[in-house]
Amino acid sequence: MKPINLKASRSKATLTIEWLPDSSCELTFSELRAACPCADCRGTHGATRDEALTNGLELSLRSDQATQLDSIKTVGNYAIQISWKDGHTHGIYSWDYLQELCEERKHRDDGNPT
Repeated sequence: MKPINLKASRSKATLTIEWLPDSSCELTFSELRAACPCADCRGTHGATRDEALTNGLELSLRSDQATQLDSIKTVGNYAIQISWKDGHTHGIYSWDYLQELCEERKHRDDGNPT
């Protein structure tokens, strides 16, 4: 499913994804950076998306700029690419991957273990 609206707030450090008129999800920039799907951040070219989520979301931050948004642009009709102020630009977040992150967030907010 493709979102109908994306809204990034630098002041709140969040990305709000509206999937349907009555369904949205808010992810923090820290969550998004920790979940970066690029090979550098996942540690291997062979890791699958499921393995990355199962192993948790962890990122050693090298600077305060690692979670400061520089820009977001669409990639085709299937994803967004997030650029961070520390120069990291490799993460391409597909709509499916963002939905998974939203589901993980919902489970955490509901108090359910992931």
